[in-house]
Amino acid sequence: MKKIVLLFIMLISAFGINAQNSNFEKQTDNWEFTEIILVDSTITKEQLFNSAMDWFAINFKSAKNVLEINDKEQGKLFGKGCFDIGGEFGYVYFTILIQCKNGKYKYLLSDFFQRNAIGHNGVKYHNGFFDYGSLKNTECESWWDTGHKKSDWIDIKNITKKEIWNTIQSLKNSMNKKTIQEKENW
Repeated sequence: MKKIVLLFIMLISAFGINAQNSNFEKQTDNWEFTEIILVDSTITKEQLFNSAMDWFAINFKSAKNVLEINDKEQGKLFGKGCFDIGGEFGYVYFTILIQCKNGKYKYLLSDFFQRNAIGHNGVKYHNGFFDYGSLKNTECESWWDTGHKKSDWIDIKNITKKEIWNTIQSLKNSMNKKTIQEKENW
């Protein structure tokens, strides 16, 4: 009997993970990743907001440099971040919005754009960086003159997807840990 119960729990867990991955892949099509997370209904907007602020401070070198909107009253945090995707690929920049209400929060990661400090012929130059374009594009805007292959653009997207997944999981874990600690009066 114990084996049957354990097998049943494992199957339910696997379906839950596959559903999350499926939802994640659907959001990759338009490069906007969003979800509403329900937490314990006794967790206040202020507690969730504070957890989100802590997460920003830990995950970005300076929350002050990242955050453009920090509105505790509305429970809203909005900022711009970036992923270092390595070597010649440079960085992917994005926006992040976290909105908190009593018992739930919502995140949105969007506006993914690849830039690099190393330029190539034909690449747009902007504020010290060379712009390669939105990840919504099927091909890089400026790659025809750079010597890069289409497979490089696919690699950039795949690396970015992994970074997005890790960022989302980090946010969820941080928000969950903080609410548990506050609930237990640490």
